[in-house]
Amino acid sequence: MKSFLLFCLLSFSFTSLGAKSGVSVTVKLSPAGSFQAKTSTIKGSITKSGSSYTAKKLSVKVKDLETGIELRDDHLQKRISGSRITVTDVKASRGNGTGFLEMNKIKKPIRFKFEANSSQLMAVFTIKMSSDYKLKDLKYLGVGAKDVVKIQAIIPIK
Repeated sequence: MKSFLLFCLLSFSFTSLGAKSGVSVTVKLSPAGSFQAKTSTIKGSITKSGSSYTAKKLSVKVKDLETGIELRDDHLQKRISGSRITVTDVKASRGNGTGFLEMNKIKKPIRFKFEANSSQLMAVFTIKMSSDYKLKDLKYLGVGAKDVVKIQAIIPIK
């Protein structure tokens, strides 16, 4: 069932391919609600070789992530140390991929699902903000961010 839901999510989201490259982080809130932190600026690209895809290094600047609320943007930037969030050693084939995400001076392996067209690859995966990347104090005025966030990246293929 979980695989079917992810397939539906990817199928629905695949319509995003053709859109501008970028990263979108969906954060669910407690007790209710959600928001997205987005940037259209990604440094790096994916290389295609046969049916496989690779990238040595992809990154986004933390200051480029925008939520639509200036105070929330400020809180986000203060909680992530360093100026970039980086994904390295990306390897992908047949709809699945791996890599290493580094944020807050912590590097962890990631697994993702992907779809691609001739010019872009869209990867979708989740991370645990506080337990894996030690992001703390994710609460403001009684509203907190849930630990698991969904990340969708649309990356150019060269």
